[in-house]
Amino acid sequence: MKLRIKKITKPNINFWNSFDKLVHENCELNVHLNSIWLSNYIKYYLEASSSVYILAAYQDSNLVGCLPLQAVQQKATRFYNYTELRILGFGPTDFFDIPTTASNKAEITRTLVRTLKKDKSWDKIILTSVPEKSENLKCFLKALKKEKLRFTLDNPNGFAFTKTVGDWDSFFENKFKSKNKDLAKSERRVARKGYKLKFTTYRENVYSKLLENLDLYAQRRESLGQFNTYETENLNQFLRNIIESFEEKEWVELTTLEANGDVLAFQLDWIKNKTRYHWNHAYNEDYKRYSPGKLILKELLKKSFDDPGIDYCNHMRGLSGYKEKFTEEKQMLSRVRVDNPSSLKLKLMQLISRFLKVVKR
Repeated sequence: MKLRIKKITKPNINFWNSFDKLVHENCELNVHLNSIWLSNYIKYYLEASSSVYILAAYQDSNLVGCLPLQAVQQKATRFYNYTELRILGFGPTDFFDIPTTASNKAEITRTLVRTLKKDKSWDKIILTSVPEKSENLKCFLKALKKEKLRFTLDNPNGFAFTKTVGDWDSFFENKFKSKNKDLAKSERRVARKGYKLKFTTYRENVYSKLLENLDLYAQRRESLGQFNTYETENLNQFLRNIIESFEEKEWVELTTLEANGDVLAFQLDWIKNKTRYHWNHAYNEDYKRYSPGKLILKELLKKSFDDPGIDYCNHMRGLSGYKEKFTEEKQMLSRVRVDNPSSLKLKLMQLISRFLKVVKR
Protein backbone atom coordinates (compact mmCIF):
# COMPACT_ATOMS: atom_id res chain seq x y z
CA MET A 1 0.00 0.00 0.00
CA LYS A 2 1.57 3.25 -1.16
CA LEU A 3 0.72 6.22 1.07
CA ARG A 4 1.46 9.90 0.66
CA ILE A 5 1.52 12.07 3.80
CA LYS A 6 0.72 15.74 3.48
CA LYS A 7 1.07 18.35 6.20
CA ILE A 8 -1.82 20.79 5.94
CA THR A 9 -1.77 24.21 7.59
CA LYS A 10 -4.56 25.86 5.58
CA PRO A 11 -7.29 23.29 4.93
CA ASN A 12 -9.51 24.06 1.92
CA ILE A 13 -13.01 22.95 0.96
CA ASN A 14 -11.73 19.88 -0.92
CA PHE A 15 -9.89 18.67 2.16
CA TRP A 16 -12.88 19.27 4.43
CA ASN A 17 -15.22 17.35 2.10
CA SER A 18 -12.86 14.37 2.14
CA PHE A 19 -12.39 14.73 5.90
CA ASP A 20 -16.14 14.64 6.57
CA LYS A 21 -16.52 11.47 4.52
CA LEU A 22 -13.61 9.77 6.27
CA VAL A 23 -14.86 10.70 9.74
CA HIS A 24 -18.49 9.78 9.01
CA GLU A 25 -17.45 6.29 7.96
CA ASN A 26 -14.86 5.63 10.67
CA CYS A 27 -15.62 7.64 13.85
CA GLU A 28 -18.75 7.05 15.91
CA LEU A 29 -18.67 10.21 18.06
CA ASN A 30 -18.16 12.84 15.38
CA VAL A 31 -20.46 15.65 16.51
CA HIS A 32 -17.38 17.86 17.05
CA LEU A 33 -15.14 16.15 14.51
CA ASN A 34 -16.41 17.66 11.28
CA SER A 35 -15.70 20.51 8.89
CA ILE A 36 -18.33 22.84 10.35
CA TRP A 37 -17.02 22.62 13.90
CA LEU A 38 -13.30 22.64 13.11
CA SER A 39 -13.28 25.28 10.37
CA ASN A 40 -15.17 27.68 12.66
CA TYR A 41 -12.80 26.78 15.50
CA ILE A 42 -9.85 27.75 13.30
CA LYS A 43 -11.49 31.03 12.30
CA TYR A 44 -12.83 32.19 15.66
CA TYR A 45 -11.26 30.14 18.45
CA LEU A 46 -7.66 29.40 17.53
CA GLU A 47 -5.32 31.59 19.56
CA ALA A 48 -2.59 33.74 18.05
CA SER A 49 0.08 31.48 19.60
CA SER A 50 -1.33 28.44 17.78
CA SER A 51 -1.31 27.21 14.19
CA VAL A 52 -3.03 24.40 12.30
CA TYR A 53 -1.04 21.16 12.05
CA ILE A 54 -2.92 18.45 10.15
CA LEU A 55 -1.26 15.26 8.93
CA ALA A 56 -3.28 13.76 6.09
CA ALA A 57 -2.63 10.32 4.59
CA TYR A 58 -3.60 9.79 0.96
CA GLN A 59 -3.78 6.66 -1.14
CA ASP A 60 -3.80 7.95 -4.69
CA SER A 61 -6.18 10.92 -4.37
CA ASN A 62 -8.26 9.46 -1.53
CA LEU A 63 -7.94 10.64 2.07
CA VAL A 64 -7.53 7.45 4.12
CA GLY A 65 -6.20 8.78 7.42
CA CYS A 66 -5.87 12.02 9.33
CA LEU A 67 -4.40 13.44 12.52
CA PRO A 68 -5.98 16.91 12.98
CA LEU A 69 -3.86 18.87 15.45
CA GLN A 70 -2.75 22.39 16.31
CA ALA A 71 0.76 23.52 17.20
CA VAL A 72 0.79 25.63 20.37
CA GLN A 73 3.72 27.67 21.62
CA GLN A 74 4.22 27.03 25.33
CA LYS A 75 6.59 28.87 27.64
CA ALA A 76 9.46 26.75 28.91
CA THR A 77 11.68 29.38 30.54
CA ARG A 78 12.14 33.12 30.30
CA PHE A 79 14.40 32.53 27.31
CA TYR A 80 12.58 30.11 25.01
CA ASN A 81 9.28 28.36 24.22
CA TYR A 82 8.54 24.81 23.18
CA THR A 83 5.97 23.48 20.69
CA GLU A 84 3.12 21.32 21.93
CA LEU A 85 0.79 19.52 19.53
CA ARG A 86 -2.80 19.44 20.81
CA ILE A 87 -6.03 18.27 19.31
CA LEU A 88 -7.53 20.67 16.78
CA GLY A 89 -10.58 21.96 18.63
CA PHE A 90 -8.99 21.94 22.08
CA GLY A 91 -11.31 23.67 24.55
CA PRO A 92 -14.89 23.41 23.31
CA THR A 93 -14.45 19.99 21.68
CA ASP A 94 -15.86 17.11 23.72
CA PHE A 95 -14.84 14.17 21.51
CA PHE A 96 -11.72 13.65 19.39
CA ASP A 97 -10.47 10.74 17.31
CA ILE A 98 -7.87 9.78 14.71
CA PRO A 99 -9.91 8.82 11.65
CA THR A 100 -8.49 6.11 9.40
CA THR A 101 -10.20 3.75 6.97
CA ALA A 102 -11.15 0.32 8.29
CA SER A 103 -8.97 -1.43 5.73
CA ASN A 104 -5.23 -1.06 6.40
CA LYS A 105 -5.91 0.91 9.59
CA ALA A 106 -2.71 -0.29 11.26
CA GLU A 107 -0.47 0.59 8.31
CA ILE A 108 -2.04 4.02 7.81
CA THR A 109 -1.72 4.89 11.50
CA ARG A 110 1.88 3.71 11.69
CA THR A 111 2.75 5.83 8.65
CA LEU A 112 1.25 8.88 10.36
CA VAL A 113 3.22 8.14 13.53
CA ARG A 114 6.41 7.55 11.56
CA THR A 115 5.96 10.97 9.95
CA LEU A 116 5.50 12.53 13.38
CA LYS A 117 8.67 10.86 14.60
CA LYS A 118 10.71 12.32 11.74
CA ASP A 119 9.35 15.83 12.32
CA LYS A 120 11.61 17.79 14.69
CA SER A 121 9.34 20.87 14.78
CA TRP A 122 7.36 19.67 17.81
CA ASP A 123 8.44 18.86 21.35
CA LYS A 124 5.36 17.34 22.99
CA ILE A 125 2.05 15.83 21.92
CA ILE A 126 -1.01 15.82 24.15
CA LEU A 127 -4.09 14.13 22.69
CA THR A 128 -7.21 14.53 24.82
CA SER A 129 -10.90 13.59 24.75
CA VAL A 130 -10.36 10.36 22.80
CA PRO A 131 -12.97 7.67 23.64
CA GLU A 132 -11.09 4.84 25.31
CA LYS A 133 -12.87 2.21 23.19
CA SER A 134 -11.86 3.84 19.91
CA GLU A 135 -10.25 1.36 17.52
CA ASN A 136 -8.33 4.29 16.05
CA LEU A 137 -6.81 5.00 19.48
CA LYS A 138 -5.76 1.36 19.92
CA CYS A 139 -3.98 1.45 16.54
CA PHE A 140 -2.31 4.75 17.43
CA LEU A 141 -0.92 3.36 20.70
CA LYS A 142 0.38 0.24 18.93
CA ALA A 143 2.05 2.42 16.32
CA LEU A 144 3.76 4.50 19.03
CA LYS A 145 5.14 1.31 20.57
CA LYS A 146 6.40 -0.03 17.24
CA GLU A 147 8.11 3.28 16.48
CA LYS A 148 9.60 3.26 19.99
CA LEU A 149 8.00 6.55 20.97
CA ARG A 150 7.47 6.65 24.73
CA PHE A 151 4.05 7.75 25.88
CA THR A 152 1.84 7.92 28.95
CA LEU A 153 -1.84 7.06 28.90
CA ASP A 154 -4.53 7.99 31.42
CA ASN A 155 -8.27 8.62 31.52
CA PRO A 156 -8.87 11.92 33.38
CA ASN A 157 -12.42 12.38 32.16
CA GLY A 158 -15.36 10.55 30.66
CA PHE A 159 -18.92 10.78 29.42
CA ALA A 160 -22.20 9.23 30.47
CA PHE A 161 -24.99 8.07 28.18
CA THR A 162 -28.20 6.06 27.99
CA LYS A 163 -29.58 3.89 25.22
CA THR A 164 -33.10 5.14 24.53
CA VAL A 165 -34.44 2.17 22.60
CA GLY A 166 -37.38 0.49 24.32
CA ASP A 167 -40.30 1.47 26.52
CA TRP A 168 -40.05 4.66 28.58
CA ASP A 169 -42.47 3.50 31.27
CA SER A 170 -40.45 0.34 31.85
CA PHE A 171 -37.18 2.29 31.97
CA PHE A 172 -38.69 4.83 34.34
CA GLU A 173 -40.01 2.24 36.80
CA ASN A 174 -37.03 -0.12 36.75
CA LYS A 175 -34.02 2.18 36.34
CA PHE A 176 -34.81 5.88 36.59
CA LYS A 177 -37.24 6.22 39.49
CA SER A 178 -35.08 4.82 42.29
CA LYS A 179 -32.09 7.01 41.36
CA ASN A 180 -34.08 10.25 41.13
CA LYS A 181 -36.03 10.54 44.38
CA ASP A 182 -34.75 14.10 44.79
CA LEU A 183 -36.27 15.02 41.42
CA ALA A 184 -39.58 13.48 42.49
CA LYS A 185 -39.54 15.79 45.53
CA SER A 186 -39.00 18.78 43.24
CA GLU A 187 -41.91 17.69 41.09
CA ARG A 188 -44.12 17.54 44.17
CA ARG A 189 -43.02 21.08 45.08
CA VAL A 190 -44.03 22.21 41.59
CA ALA A 191 -47.43 20.55 41.99
CA ARG A 192 -48.02 22.13 45.40
CA LYS A 193 -47.23 25.57 43.94
CA GLY A 194 -49.68 24.92 41.14
CA TYR A 195 -47.10 25.70 38.44
CA LYS A 196 -48.03 24.52 34.97
CA LEU A 197 -44.86 23.50 33.21
CA LYS A 198 -44.51 24.37 29.54
CA PHE A 199 -41.77 22.78 27.44
CA THR A 200 -41.09 24.43 24.08
CA THR A 201 -38.82 23.03 21.37
CA TYR A 202 -37.05 25.18 18.76
CA ARG A 203 -35.46 23.75 15.62
CA GLU A 204 -35.45 27.05 13.69
CA ASN A 205 -34.03 30.45 14.62
CA VAL A 206 -32.27 28.67 17.46
CA TYR A 207 -29.54 31.24 17.98
CA SER A 208 -31.97 34.15 18.34
CA LYS A 209 -34.04 32.13 20.82
CA LEU A 210 -30.86 31.28 22.72
CA LEU A 211 -29.95 34.96 22.96
CA GLU A 212 -33.29 35.66 24.62
CA ASN A 213 -32.31 33.36 27.47
CA LEU A 214 -28.60 34.01 27.90
CA ASP A 215 -29.17 35.96 31.09
CA LEU A 216 -29.86 32.59 32.74
CA TYR A 217 -26.49 31.31 31.54
CA ALA A 218 -24.68 34.42 32.81
CA GLN A 219 -26.49 34.12 36.14
CA ARG A 220 -25.53 30.46 36.48
CA ARG A 221 -21.86 31.01 35.56
CA GLU A 222 -21.63 33.82 38.10
CA SER A 223 -23.09 31.63 40.85
CA LEU A 224 -20.46 28.97 40.06
CA GLY A 225 -17.62 31.47 39.77
CA GLN A 226 -17.04 30.39 36.16
CA PHE A 227 -16.16 32.30 32.99
CA ASN A 228 -19.09 33.28 30.76
CA THR A 229 -17.98 32.31 27.24
CA TYR A 230 -20.83 34.28 25.67
CA GLU A 231 -19.21 37.54 26.76
CA THR A 232 -16.44 37.13 24.16
CA GLU A 233 -17.22 38.36 20.65
CA ASN A 234 -15.15 35.69 18.86
CA LEU A 235 -16.65 32.85 20.88
CA ASN A 236 -20.12 34.26 20.30
CA GLN A 237 -19.51 34.29 16.56
CA PHE A 238 -18.13 30.77 16.74
CA LEU A 239 -21.29 29.52 18.41
CA ARG A 240 -23.59 31.47 16.13
CA ASN A 241 -21.98 29.98 13.01
CA ILE A 242 -22.10 26.49 14.50
CA ILE A 243 -25.78 26.75 15.44
CA GLU A 244 -26.84 28.25 12.11
CA SER A 245 -24.88 25.65 10.12
CA PHE A 246 -26.11 22.78 12.29
CA GLU A 247 -29.65 24.14 11.96
CA GLU A 248 -29.47 23.75 8.17
CA LYS A 249 -28.64 20.08 8.70
CA GLU A 250 -31.24 19.63 11.48
CA TRP A 251 -28.49 18.90 14.00
CA VAL A 252 -29.50 21.37 16.72
CA GLU A 253 -32.43 21.79 19.10
CA LEU A 254 -33.17 24.26 21.89
CA THR A 255 -35.68 23.42 24.63
CA THR A 256 -37.03 25.92 27.13
CA LEU A 257 -39.04 25.34 30.30
CA GLU A 258 -41.51 28.01 31.40
CA ALA A 259 -43.84 28.37 34.36
CA ASN A 260 -45.42 31.17 36.30
CA GLY A 261 -44.69 33.57 33.44
CA ASP A 262 -40.91 32.98 33.71
CA VAL A 263 -38.32 30.96 31.80
CA LEU A 264 -37.02 28.43 34.32
CA ALA A 265 -34.33 26.77 32.21
CA PHE A 266 -33.03 26.04 28.73
CA GLN A 267 -31.17 23.11 27.18
CA LEU A 268 -29.14 23.30 23.95
CA ASP A 269 -28.64 19.94 22.24
CA TRP A 270 -26.84 18.65 19.18
CA ILE A 271 -28.65 15.85 17.36
CA LYS A 272 -26.52 13.72 15.06
CA ASN A 273 -26.26 10.05 14.08
CA LYS A 274 -29.40 9.13 16.07
CA THR A 275 -27.87 10.59 19.24
CA ARG A 276 -29.04 13.54 21.32
CA TYR A 277 -26.01 15.33 22.78
CA HIS A 278 -26.70 17.55 25.82
CA TRP A 279 -24.20 20.37 25.24
CA ASN A 280 -25.19 23.53 27.10
CA HIS A 281 -27.77 24.46 29.68
CA ALA A 282 -28.69 26.95 32.40
CA TYR A 283 -31.52 27.51 34.84
CA ASN A 284 -33.14 30.39 36.71
CA GLU A 285 -31.55 30.62 40.16
CA ASP A 286 -34.84 31.91 41.59
CA TYR A 287 -36.38 28.50 40.88
CA LYS A 288 -33.42 26.39 41.93
CA ARG A 289 -35.38 24.39 44.54
CA TYR A 290 -37.62 23.04 41.77
CA SER A 291 -34.67 21.51 39.83
CA PRO A 292 -35.67 23.05 36.48
CA GLY A 293 -32.55 21.80 34.68
CA LYS A 294 -33.31 18.23 35.69
CA LEU A 295 -36.96 18.64 34.75
CA ILE A 296 -35.88 19.49 31.20
CA LEU A 297 -33.47 16.55 31.08
CA LYS A 298 -36.19 14.16 32.20
CA GLU A 299 -38.56 15.50 29.56
CA LEU A 300 -35.92 15.14 26.85
CA LEU A 301 -35.04 11.62 27.99
CA LYS A 302 -38.69 10.59 27.73
CA LYS A 303 -38.94 12.33 24.36
CA SER A 304 -35.91 10.38 23.12
CA PHE A 305 -37.44 7.06 24.16
CA ASP A 306 -40.57 8.00 22.24
CA ASP A 307 -38.61 9.06 19.13
CA PRO A 308 -37.52 6.20 16.81
CA GLY A 309 -34.94 8.57 15.32
CA ILE A 310 -32.99 8.78 18.62
CA ASP A 311 -31.09 5.80 20.00
CA TYR A 312 -28.95 7.52 22.65
CA CYS A 313 -28.92 10.45 25.06
CA ASN A 314 -25.29 11.48 25.53
CA HIS A 315 -24.35 13.93 28.31
CA MET A 316 -20.97 14.60 26.71
CA ARG A 317 -17.70 15.35 28.50
CA GLY A 318 -17.79 15.30 32.29
CA LEU A 319 -19.04 12.84 34.89
CA SER A 320 -21.03 15.07 37.24
CA GLY A 321 -23.20 13.38 39.84
CA TYR A 322 -26.49 14.39 38.25
CA LYS A 323 -25.45 12.74 34.97
CA GLU A 324 -25.04 9.41 36.72
CA LYS A 325 -28.69 9.59 37.81
CA PHE A 326 -29.87 10.12 34.23
CA THR A 327 -27.70 7.52 32.52
CA GLU A 328 -26.93 3.81 32.54
CA GLU A 329 -23.49 3.67 30.94
CA LYS A 330 -20.25 5.57 30.82
CA GLN A 331 -17.01 5.53 28.88
CA MET A 332 -13.75 7.17 29.80
CA LEU A 333 -11.95 9.70 27.65
CA SER A 334 -8.26 8.98 27.18
CA ARG A 335 -5.29 11.33 27.22
CA VAL A 336 -2.05 10.41 25.47
CA ARG A 337 1.20 12.29 26.10
CA VAL A 338 4.25 11.83 23.89
CA ASP A 339 7.68 13.45 24.14
CA ASN A 340 9.68 13.92 20.97
CA PRO A 341 12.94 11.97 21.47
CA SER A 342 14.69 14.42 19.12
CA SER A 343 13.67 17.50 21.10
CA LEU A 344 16.72 19.39 22.37
CA LYS A 345 14.43 21.79 24.24
CA LEU A 346 12.90 18.97 26.30
CA LYS A 347 16.35 17.62 27.11
CA LEU A 348 17.40 21.08 28.24
CA MET A 349 14.26 21.42 30.36
CA GLN A 350 15.01 18.08 32.00
CA LEU A 351 18.59 19.14 32.76
CA ILE A 352 17.38 22.42 34.29
CA SER A 353 14.82 20.53 36.38
CA ARG A 354 17.49 18.15 37.72
CA PHE A 355 19.85 21.01 38.45
CA LEU A 356 17.17 22.89 40.43
CA LYS A 357 16.44 19.76 42.47
CA VAL A 358 20.12 19.45 43.37
CA VAL A 359 20.33 23.14 44.30
CA LYS A 360 17.30 22.84 46.61
CA ARG A 361 18.84 19.99 48.63
